[in-house]
Amino acid sequence: MITRIAGSINSGLETASVVLHRIGNVVLMFTMLLTAADVILRLLKHPIMGAFDITEYMMAILVAFGLAYCSIKKGHVSVDFVMRHLPALVQDIIGIITALASFILVSIMAFWSWLQMLTQHSTGVTSSVLPIPQYPFVGAVALGLFMLALVLLAEVIRRIAHTIINMESPKKVVEVTY
Repeated sequence: MITRIAGSINSGLETASVVLHRIGNVVLMFTMLLTAADVILRLLKHPIMGAFDITEYMMAILVAFGLAYCSIKKGHVSVDFVMRHLPALVQDIIGIITALASFILVSIMAFWSWLQMLTQHSTGVTSSVLPIPQYPFVGAVALGLFMLALVLLAEVIRRIAHTIINMESPKKVVEVTY
């Protein structure tokens, strides 16, 4: 039952993370085009005003919107040369603790990013060269972190289900996937 519910949630999270990832890909394309145009125009003594500011904003979106997708695809770096020698139950418990700690930390980061966005909106903070408000980009970071937090929460649930199932049938190790 819990695996079916978690599977539905994970499917929705994967769809949402793919959408954010694709938006990030489009932002990356525009960043490359802007940088290339700025380099060429600098050679002609006509650089693009504010290109650095725009690139900074685009990079914030690019990174934030790729976090959840990378987590779902297990693209983050993990070092397991010690873990693979531990018993399966110990590996499961450490995995739950790690996923739960990650969820808590990323949730705190998302919350504070959201508060920072509200503060920047109310104070009217803009970029240094162009009068572009910063709050939408901080909001994009908060959104990306919130999506990552949801993915990590689903991972905690998946790991707990995996551990419970394997404790009930210790002779047969079962991998819970969605």
